[in-house]
Amino acid sequence: MSRISLKTRLAATLCHMLRPDETGALVPVIDHESAKNMSEDQVLSIFQFDHWPIPKHRQGPDAHWNLTPRPIIEHRRKTAEFDIPAAAKDDRIQERQAEFRRKMLAKTGAVAVAPTKRPKSPMSGSRHHPSGLRKRMSGKVDRW
Repeated sequence: MSRISLKTRLAATLCHMLRPDETGALVPVIDHESAKNMSEDQVLSIFQFDHWPIPKHRQGPDAHWNLTPRPIIEHRRKTAEFDIPAAAKDDRIQERQAEFRRKMLAKTGAVAVAPTKRPKSPMSGSRHHPSGLRKRMSGKVDRW
């Protein structure tokens, strides 16, 4: 049994992708006749992977569940019309929130303090617990 390369499988998958046309009907991104005349590299070269649903500007991971293959033209259009304006809006909101915090702290005379994590208390029965006691599996309790 021959093993099909990952590159071949990816190109085949992309050749079967469907997108709605002007009427809303689903049509292949690459029609079958064109796909037959293209190499795997040519098929792969017309796609880019878009970070969706968590955009890259919001620290979207490069994970399989957060990447959507899109034709280059469609990806560029989405980036220009949606991603860049959304990132700019996020920046404006963060700046306004920071300014609001500065004003409130100035009114109260308080100093901005970064939120700290609550320290974890040692687990009961561990050698770091203040009681110094441990309970064995047999049920016997003794000191560390």
